[in-house]
Amino acid sequence: MRGHIEVPGGLVLRPWELFDAPAVLRAFAEPLMERQADAPVGTVAQAGQWIARRREQGERGTAHAFAVADRDGMALGGVAVGRVDE
Repeated sequence: MRGHIEVPGGLVLRPWELFDAPAVLRAFAEPLMERQADAPVGTVAQAGQWIARRREQGERGTAHAFAVADRDGMALGGVAVGRVDE
């Protein structure tokens, strides 16, 4: 996905960007999020790598991950879709 999709409630789905790394790091500070990571996310650099992997998956078509952002572009969360057999 190259653009943004506005959804009800004033939210926007958009691709993850490297400037979202601090928000990703905050999210992965929650212990239950650890199981959702394919590699450790304990620094801003590692959060940037997590974002890069999500973008690579999208380019390959193996999974698609989006930031859920407010109208100002601040990432509030995320959503991803992928194959259940992989």
